[in-house]
Amino acid sequence: MRIHSNISKYLVYQVLGSAFISVPVIVLFWQENGLNFTEIMILQSLFALIVVLFEVPTGAFADIISRKLSLVIGAFGSALGIFIYSIGHNFEGFLLAEIIFAISVTFISGADSAFLYDTLLQEKKENLFKKIYGNVFAWSFIASAVAVVLGGIIGKYSLRLTLTLQVPIFLTAGLVALTFIEPEHKKRLYKKGYLHHIYKSAKFALVKNKEVRWLIIYLGTILAAGRVGLWFYQPYMKLSGLDIFYFGIAFALYNIIAAVSSKFAYKIESLTGRKIALILPALFLSLGLYLFGSIIWILGFMFGFLLQFVRGFSSPIIEDYINRIVFSEKRATVMSIASLLDKLFFAVFAPFIGYFADKFSLQQAFLLSGIVVLVSCTSLLLLMRKDKVFEEARD
Repeated sequence: MRIHSNISKYLVYQVLGSAFISVPVIVLFWQENGLNFTEIMILQSLFALIVVLFEVPTGAFADIISRKLSLVIGAFGSALGIFIYSIGHNFEGFLLAEIIFAISVTFISGADSAFLYDTLLQEKKENLFKKIYGNVFAWSFIASAVAVVLGGIIGKYSLRLTLTLQVPIFLTAGLVALTFIEPEHKKRLYKKGYLHHIYKSAKFALVKNKEVRWLIIYLGTILAAGRVGLWFYQPYMKLSGLDIFYFGIAFALYNIIAAVSSKFAYKIESLTGRKIALILPALFLSLGLYLFGSIIWILGFMFGFLLQFVRGFSSPIIEDYINRIVFSEKRATVMSIASLLDKLFFAVFAPFIGYFADKFSLQQAFLLSGIVVLVSCTSLLLLMRKDKVFEEARD
């Protein structure tokens, strides 16, 4: 079937979208253009806010209009946002770029996994979702690892060039998306329209179905907590005495660990069962954050391997559990709600933890993060147990 080509094209699309060359030097680029730390954090807060506002509406767009079109808009919009970044020289220019980029990201989020799942569903191979989605994640993390190393090398000569080279990468992803074949899925058009579709999907995900509710809240909590490392890894490496030359290599190793855990997530889950597969992310996150907060060691960046395992393992497994329950006409919207919760939790949590790090110390901020993760995840796991979420996934 022609639709089978979606799988390989989807892999290419996600790999290109994950190849962020500018990641290891973006903060230096902002500072080179006169931004202070407050302005940098305003940009990140704005990004999270925009994602929260647009995540579900764009997920509904994918459900009602077209998942292919949503992915096309996301890729080309990302290219436009990065292009504006590449020619910007001040806070105002970067603000516009961040707005466009954030909206574009929401068109991809939710629609991507729903697009893949419905492609497999049409081929009657939906039971392979965990395996294929994990493989896609693995290659995406490998692409990210290569991009990080290249970004460090290129950034040594020109910080702006890392952003300029990002544009054709995203443009190519958009061209790949244009060749997608729209998979069949139910497009239930509610009489009350688009907003009613969002309302019905949110009510199903957060009120009616307890299993979906706890799974998406748990996934959002895990992903949000894992993002703490994104801002704290570099200060920790500097504090530990690791030479900046090795920062890019450390980040590349992080992506490799995430890639391996993603690729073999379905095998690990088949060995551990659903209950342990849900407990592992909370355990590894809490332990990793605790180690960062307790030990300052030149090779302490390796504590991040625990967080990277969670980064690669969680989404393929938990999103599979969610996709098995949610009907096709709501799938992208519900997955967008899960992504929205991730961003919302991070937007609330990050400024508080950042202030705590400034007020006290980086180590204490790590320890506090670990405590918050342990308490919140343990509470959610107990609620899951009460509502029988630990029962083996149904085909």
